[in-house]
Amino acid sequence: MNYQKVYNDIISKAQSENRKKLKKTNSAYVYYECHHILPRCLSGTNDPENLVLLTAKEHFICHKLLTYIYPNNRKISYAYIRMCYSKNGNYNKTLKDYEYARYLLSNIPVSLETKLKQHKAALGVKKTLEHRKHISEGKLGYSPSEESKEKNRKAHIGKKYSKEINLKKGKKGEKHNLWGKHHKEESKEKNRQKHLGNTYSLGHITSEETKLLISNKIKNLPKYECPFCHKMVKNSEMVQYHGNKCKLNPSNINTM
Repeated sequence: MNYQKVYNDIISKAQSENRKKLKKTNSAYVYYECHHILPRCLSGTNDPENLVLLTAKEHFICHKLLTYIYPNNRKISYAYIRMCYSKNGNYNKTLKDYEYARYLLSNIPVSLETKLKQHKAALGVKKTLEHRKHISEGKLGYSPSEESKEKNRKAHIGKKYSKEINLKKGKKGEKHNLWGKHHKEESKEKNRQKHLGNTYSLGHITSEETKLLISNKIKNLPKYECPFCHKMVKNSEMVQYHGNKCKLNPSNINTM
């Protein structure tokens, strides 16, 4: 079958009818959806020449035809997959369409560009002060409802490998879920390497540059004068050994 010809015929038919979007109150009202003739992922624009009004059925067929015309384009396939689901995420097409949508999703590889975008998103973006303030203000005065609290309790109780639940049920020794299970040597080695790469692990060696930065930071910490012995000390020392805890504090001398 010539999918491109079928696609072009549907577009030409829609264009020849000079379709217009009308209000629902109009007696000649027909439901139409706006479609990009050349998809935006293929440099298609929002110009009127690249837009056409299609019925819901025509729109779905056109997006399915595009997956045959451009079989290795993940963005076109994803546009078709999204049409297979309603706004609330429920599947609303035939089983055959669902099977085809799942086939596209599992067989078309993710591009390197998309992988890089996903990697950057996973690393996280630092929130601006304005954004943080907005989040903080949104949480002020918020408290979860009793219904939400009860759901959270049930969710925690339902955890299969919870140590506390296993103890409450008397699952000790051979009755415990993890009894007799051991890590493979390969897994153990991966865990060792992972811990060696951890900044706070014993196997980590701090560079001289980092040591110098930490040293300068400590040296530049502000100092405060003790009101009793008049020594200039750091905040941590002030809290632990000076101020009200100072040896020259009269109240402390009397108690000695």
